[in-house]
Amino acid sequence: MVVDVRGGRVLAPRRELLAETHWREVDRWLAGDADHLLVVSSLPWLVPTAAGPVAFAATHLSFVPGPNLGQLRHLQDRLAAWAPPRLLAGDLNLWLPLVRVASRPGWRPLARGGTFPNRPHGMLGQTVQLDHVLASGAGLWPRRSRIHAGAASDHRALVVEVELGS
Repeated sequence: MVVDVRGGRVLAPRRELLAETHWREVDRWLAGDADHLLVVSSLPWLVPTAAGPVAFAATHLSFVPGPNLGQLRHLQDRLAAWAPPRLLAGDLNLWLPLVRVASRPGWRPLARGGTFPNRPHGMLGQTVQLDHVLASGAGLWPRRSRIHAGAASDHRALVVEVELGS
């Protein structure tokens, strides 16, 4: 699970990544029969797994059209320096069709669904997908994905359980 804490940080009375109520929400999302890894980082790194390392980066791209496309391609180029498989996750501020067209060859989305805006349950209105989990290379596929509305953000949480193997 990737947590974008840019908007949820608590600085006073003590420094925390998320408020306690938001951590309880994260705990509910992580329930289930799979092992989970919580990632709170924006730096690319290798995640050791039983199936071998996975190159991973989490990001929050600019909301300005144009620069965010360059940022997406730059991150995909940086991750290409590492052996596959690779994951890129976060708020890309790009709609899914544009992510498909603008991504470097070999990158594919692992989930789809409206993540923005985060509306209260029962409130009508269209949502778009701005938050994504992208994969590159063989050996990664989505086991299950879901979208959660909650109080922690103006975006809904995109939760993707990834299966690793050959």
